[in-house]
Amino acid sequence: RSSHLSFVMTSMPALLAYCISTLTCRKLVGADSRVYVESPADKCEDTDASKIVRAVAAVSLVYIGLIVSCVGVYHLRTLLRHNRLHAPEVLEVYGFMYQLYHSGALYWNIVKIVKQAALVLIGQVLWKAPFAQALASITVLLAVGAAHTRVLPFITPSHNSIEAVGLAASVLTVFLG
Repeated sequence: RSSHLSFVMTSMPALLAYCISTLTCRKLVGADSRVYVESPADKCEDTDASKIVRAVAAVSLVYIGLIVSCVGVYHLRTLLRHNRLHAPEVLEVYGFMYQLYHSGALYWNIVKIVKQAALVLIGQVLWKAPFAQALASITVLLAVGAAHTRVLPFITPSHNSIEAVGLAASVLTVFLG
């Protein structure tokens, strides 16, 4: 029952990047017209096919943003309020999002998804300014790292250590890049 929601939640950054890329055309150096960055050989033309792809991308963005985020958060809050988060049927559907976190950090998967979405949006919006893109990315990663060291969301210390090392490696990679 959770396969659809699990797929959408874990692949949200990639889905956001693909949806946003269909809505934006850019004038690249060496291209004679506006093209898609992912496929510079393809011109951004207003054909029927491109209009359909843009419409599907816009609907997908609304679906990802509103349905998954708002409805999912509302439903999880309702379950939390009624103390049903650890019921077997609820764990089967939503457990992948919070079963590793201590009770005060059940929201941490949302923090991780917002971090990933912010990094995707930074890459899409600041594509012309690599230095600004790096600074914004490092700022997001450091903010999440600071929040992580303060909250320590995972139940086991090893998971907290792995997450902290992963964030530090991400900051170092962006910094060196």
